[in-house]
Amino acid sequence: MKGRLVKWFLLTASVVVVLGTGVSAQAYSLSCGSGCPSATYEVSSTSALNSGADIAAATGVASYSSLTLGLKQDSGAGGTESGALASSYTINITGPGADEYNNFTITYNGGTAFTCPTCVLVVKDGNQGAPAQYVFDLGSWNGTSTITGTGFWLDPLKGSISHVAIWNTGSSVPEPTSLILLGAGLAGLGIWRRKQA
Repeated sequence: MKGRLVKWFLLTASVVVVLGTGVSAQAYSLSCGSGCPSATYEVSSTSALNSGADIAAATGVASYSSLTLGLKQDSGAGGTESGALASSYTINITGPGADEYNNFTITYNGGTAFTCPTCVLVVKDGNQGAPAQYVFDLGSWNGTSTITGTGFWLDPLKGSISHVAIWNTGSSVPEPTSLILLGAGLAGLGIWRRKQA
């Protein structure tokens, strides 16, 4: 009986250790709307993905080779947005302390918006964690919903967000205000021509 009890205790302890190890693994979440992201890739390479070709090679998705940088922000004090659509979005990268960044939000402010289905979000680690980068396919993202990422590289010794970037095929949709102004201008031109006739 004593032998069975010892075996049961050792088996239970082993299960708890294994389960406990699994709980401390990466527990990130990404929210960007219904059905988004449509695919997630974990990239072990610590080299920054600086082109569509780099993203295609890292993920094995050939169609990503035509991607161009639309928006990027490095973490840290004074990080500013860069890229073709930087004036339309704000990226806020946060964490519990200095050089410990594990959360971010990307907010649409107005102006030209991303047009998907070919949009990719890259979240890169600055401390060479495992994985070193996450690549998310944002195919169903509407370009204006807030993207929220939490819980990336929770252990600062294993990683911290270095930068967040969105890549797309370069097409974008003009903001609704621009379309209204264009419509008003065309209507005014039509009225003016009618008066001239």
